[in-house]
Amino acid sequence: MTATPDQMIAVGKAARDLLRFAWTRTPRFELMIANGLIAVGKTFAADPSESAALLKQAIEPGHLKDHGYKELRWIAHEIRGIAKGDPGLAIDIYRAAYGYVEVSGDATNIGNSAILPLRSNRRQDYEGAWFQLSEAIPALLNDNLEAGVRAVVVGLHGYVERERRRLPRPGELSTESFPLGPTTASFKADLSCSWYRGGYQPMQDGPVLLKKFDAFLEGLASDADAQGKIERILSTLSREPDVPAAIWGSLLVAGTRHPSIYGHQLVPLACAAPIMMSSDTRYQLGTFIGAAYAHLAEPKRGAIEHAILSLPSDRAGDGSKAALIGCIPKEAIASAEMRTFIETLEQTGATRPNTQPVRFTSSSRPFDTDAYLASEGVSLDDPESAALRETMRDVEALVTSDRTTDLSLSSLKQHLVVLDDARKALLKRFHGRVPDKLFEHAIGHVAYVAGRIAHAAPKVLAEPTVKTPLKRILLFCAGSEYPRHDAERDDQFHENLSWGGQSARTEAAHGLIDLTRASQKQDRQVMTAIRKLARDRVPEVRLQIIQNLSVLRSLDPNWVWSELEHVLAKEPARGLVDSAIGALAAIIYQDVPRSVRAAKGVIRRYRNKEMAGMAACRLSAATLIFDIHILGTNAEADKFAESFIDDVISNAGSIQHLVARYSDKLLTGSLENPQAKDNRPRQNTLAFYRTVTELAFSEIEKRATALDIRQFSTWPDADQAALRDMVGILNEVALRLYLAAGTHYNGSIPPDDVSPPRARLYWETKPILARLAKAIVVPVAHHLVQALETFIPLDPPGVFALIAQAVKSAEQGGYSDESMGADLIVRIVQRYLADYRGVFADRARLDDLMDCLDVFVRAGWPAAQALTFKLGEIWR
Repeated sequence: MTATPDQMIAVGKAARDLLRFAWTRTPRFELMIANGLIAVGKTFAADPSESAALLKQAIEPGHLKDHGYKELRWIAHEIRGIAKGDPGLAIDIYRAAYGYVEVSGDATNIGNSAILPLRSNRRQDYEGAWFQLSEAIPALLNDNLEAGVRAVVVGLHGYVERERRRLPRPGELSTESFPLGPTTASFKADLSCSWYRGGYQPMQDGPVLLKKFDAFLEGLASDADAQGKIERILSTLSREPDVPAAIWGSLLVAGTRHPSIYGHQLVPLACAAPIMMSSDTRYQLGTFIGAAYAHLAEPKRGAIEHAILSLPSDRAGDGSKAALIGCIPKEAIASAEMRTFIETLEQTGATRPNTQPVRFTSSSRPFDTDAYLASEGVSLDDPESAALRETMRDVEALVTSDRTTDLSLSSLKQHLVVLDDARKALLKRFHGRVPDKLFEHAIGHVAYVAGRIAHAAPKVLAEPTVKTPLKRILLFCAGSEYPRHDAERDDQFHENLSWGGQSARTEAAHGLIDLTRASQKQDRQVMTAIRKLARDRVPEVRLQIIQNLSVLRSLDPNWVWSELEHVLAKEPARGLVDSAIGALAAIIYQDVPRSVRAAKGVIRRYRNKEMAGMAACRLSAATLIFDIHILGTNAEADKFAESFIDDVISNAGSIQHLVARYSDKLLTGSLENPQAKDNRPRQNTLAFYRTVTELAFSEIEKRATALDIRQFSTWPDADQAALRDMVGILNEVALRLYLAAGTHYNGSIPPDDVSPPRARLYWETKPILARLAKAIVVPVAHHLVQALETFIPLDPPGVFALIAQAVKSAEQGGYSDESMGADLIVRIVQRYLADYRGVFADRARLDDLMDCLDVFVRAGWPAAQALTFKLGEIWR
């Protein structure tokens, strides 16, 4: 159905009235403004004059500065329709948009969804409008060539004025004019030789307009009226007051690629002194002359030669002459004056190539050992250094280019001979006789390869021909002075653990731990070295031992426990304490009470302290104890968990982490035997979920009773933070139930076949689901409804009652504004009407149906409205 002219006029007036009202509303309603701008753009043709007058307010400098990051993209989205109705306004929009840059990094929301909140910032939002405007340029050029060209020019000029306004090179003109047919054209130097023509091109802002223009000129060459359109482009450019040099350069590039088509029309550019003299266009002009000369008649060639010879006789003019003359094919020279001038230049050696003033290039080569040593200032000129470098090459050859090593027994025997020879040479020949950096790198690489060999299968490592030399090499490296202690690095190990690079003791520490995997009993020398490395001054060395202590749990259990307890109580680097908790988790089964005591010690150590890494240590320790509570049996762990949960306000963030951590237990356990031990983790997890859900609601309701929720922004900061944390817990519970239900919002209806573990999940969590259905928080409601959709076949009436309750509760939080919510509810109702219509024979469920749909009908969602209109027909 096509709207009549009168209808379009009425719709256009309504759109403009909507925008005017939205702009005057306080506080601003951004969604209404966006819809108003879109509506005015779409109905622009109904009254171009009135629409243009309104949109011009949006691009006024003050308005653009305050609101451009929110509004400009909606105008840009409708730019093609605007350009058809008022080309001048479209050009003004490009001028204003590219004449201003948003520099603020203040955070903004992408959309208004509470279900899927995404963040951006003002600068990115504004630059999104640039992207849309640049994407529209091809269509504008096709719809209205003159308007499209002007939009490119004014947009690029705005960019140049903002970002590239510099003085030209000495002797070159900044702004000049030149004859172009019957008129005079503008030339404005823009330094595009550096930011566009030199090999690197920006991927946003004004230069993108130029790329689109280049592509248009390239495609235009296949147009039957290409020459006529080039004439129109030139005519349009001649009327513009500020044409950046890059525009003329683009025309010359197109002429070079298609000289037979564009050559004739571009001769005026080849005769223009500003274009010949400018670094921004001289190279492009030279290549054009070389390509087009053969296609030009003699008078045209003569005109170009005369213009070149007429350049001023100074440094800049002579340089331009020499470069451009060299581009003229000798066989096509038109004038005797030019021929004589070229001969004189050649005789005096004054010719010069036509090169780009700026050219960005890149190259790469492998950063190998030689390159590293050179970067560290290590010279290999002296005989000892050169000899050590050769020894290193033999060691480096033991590791392939993909950083792997052959770990077969036969290969390892050969590898160890090379490593042991290198060890002897480092010990007896090179120590103290070569640069420190060279020696450090050499011993570090020996340790690295030895560590790789220690990854071999235990059976291979147990072979005396492997174990004995490998042990000797690793012990040698473990006694190295490298890496040296750096006090400044210690602070990094509170939060950011690092290996520290390839170094002797670091690699040896890990290698010695691996070597013990083949041991049936303790090796006194190896364990002595490991114990010493565990207390090394350098944290990255200690890290290798601490995080792998569990490997020694059977070989030396007493030392492992004592060392873990030492680290947890006294290790200064908090990141290593956190690693020790991970190692402790691997040996909990050996002594659960001792593990709980050690973890509680960490919590006491860092209680009420917030220096770097302390919170992470507390959380890891609490998680370890909670794991025992959820997965095992220990009265002390159970008591700790109860106390931890009760302090829900202080521990809200940790509780969210724990809710997520145990969500994989929701579907585990025997279905046949509810008393089976493997049901315990699920039962404990469900009890945990129920408790934290009730506590979170209790804390919310306590504050909502004492304080007006409608005045949330005026609440004390502590209460605001507490409410947000409690909502976070509820949302985490709802999300994990949704994921456990196996629902994914992809537009498809979940199957009717609900698996037995998920059916059990529904009945066991129904009290939690009913409690969550009372939440007014949009994400909680949406995740809950998504989960409930899966359970419909199990309990159609009960599930719909919960869905309706969730929708009605969350309407207060804005659920009715969510398109994803509207789509989901419409889909669920359609499913009920198709497969479970009998549910609505119950008056209460029918009321739920109408209330549920009404939430989205009143919000104006078309799908909900259409479904409501059909209900009478369905039951007729």
